[in-house]
Amino acid sequence: MVRLFHGSTSASFVGVLHKDSPGLTHMQSLLDIGLVPYCGELNNMGIAPGGISYLGISAVHHGRLFRALEYAERGLRSSWDPQVGRDNCETLERKIGEERQREEAWVHQLSVPILQQRLVIERLRITHWGALRRWEQRWVEQQFPVIYSFNHKGETINVVTDTYGEVGVPVPISVSKLRIYVPEKRMARVRKVAPQVEVLPCEALKKEGVDVRNKKAVDNFLGQLAYFYGPKYNRWIPAKAI
Repeated sequence: MVRLFHGSTSASFVGVLHKDSPGLTHMQSLLDIGLVPYCGELNNMGIAPGGISYLGISAVHHGRLFRALEYAERGLRSSWDPQVGRDNCETLERKIGEERQREEAWVHQLSVPILQQRLVIERLRITHWGALRRWEQRWVEQQFPVIYSFNHKGETINVVTDTYGEVGVPVPISVSKLRIYVPEKRMARVRKVAPQVEVLPCEALKKEGVDVRNKKAVDNFLGQLAYFYGPKYNRWIPAKAI
């Protein structure tokens, strides 16, 4: 039995905490049951053949907690709304056209399908937006860092990833088995929506980051939270297109 960590943002709650969701799971699993992911591995490595978005949950072992923090920290600067989605669609459509004009056929044979998949996701997000409850929309528009932690005793899988030391967990993790770390100011809302989940403040990660590298990473992460949620900077970052 090992404890694994998965860094994400509050936009993941749209899938993880949905009544029809199996829990913390990969992008394709959500799509298969009619849910739309509003965060996740939509980079080239994540949605390439063999990428983590189709096979499992990306996670790191206790000793590489700092990698999960790097993912979660994006929640301090991430946001999305339908206008961002429309801008992203225009950008992706342009990139697809440019790739198809390239002379190297093997290049666009690899890149175009990935760009097309990203475009499909963006369009689904726009279409599905009106079906989200207001608090779900706010968690996408005003994202904050989230660290998921869970015990795992099964096998892990090798996946296509650009993060050294990252492994894949091939099965969904039910909500009841998750421990979720969020900024203290967001704890009450998360607990109200998901009372069955163990929700802890990010400060509790100090107990996990016991070696020198992880301890420094946790301290830096908490410093970022203090800055963004402190009295001098208590606001959210406006949404930006890709």
